[in-house]
Amino acid sequence: MRIDDIKKEMLKIRKMTETAKFYEEVRILYAEYCKLNILLSGNPNYDVDYDLLNYDPGNCYTYALGLDCPDIFYQKFQEFKRHYVNLDIGFISNPSDIRSLATCSKSEFKDKLMSDLKDDLNALKVEYFDSDFNKRNIHGGYKIAIFYNIDFMFKDFHVIRENEDKVWSQKSGYGSYITTLSNPQDSSYRLIKVLEIKKPSLKQEKTVF
Repeated sequence: MRIDDIKKEMLKIRKMTETAKFYEEVRILYAEYCKLNILLSGNPNYDVDYDLLNYDPGNCYTYALGLDCPDIFYQKFQEFKRHYVNLDIGFISNPSDIRSLATCSKSEFKDKLMSDLKDDLNALKVEYFDSDFNKRNIHGGYKIAIFYNIDFMFKDFHVIRENEDKVWSQKSGYGSYITTLSNPQDSSYRLIKVLEIKKPSLKQEKTVF
């Protein structure tokens, strides 16, 4: 290899490194946006027009947690995905984990999925409690149910949510339709757990006159 070729290769590596750092900063900004959004959003209601508008770039996971993705972030993620690696929306505490989920063994998949979910909930300061489909929410939150399937050629998971009006709904993958579920327990995937999750909220101080 000639000296000029080596210099070109080094410049290419430097550019990739600088670009990766830039997108890491974008990811951190998106994580901060998610924390603020969670703080302001409260429990969800089923509103198909609103949901399709705000959750189109995300998947079942981001929909269930209420993590929308404004275009300014989505465009950068897509640009990075085209040229470098798949930087997925969701798993904000460690987005590379969504790729490691694809490569971990079937026996590890369920525990890894729950570990990543709990890391995100902790990062978002969202409290979570064991629950059940028929159990009343006693902490002021709403329910999500986490399923998994390791019987396909590839491993997969699915998350659904119970809205404030007690309607269960789901988003099936990236860019897919949002639908309601008359029987949330009826799934071809295996249930891992039902959780009641309680988002943090801004505390308003009383004004004394």
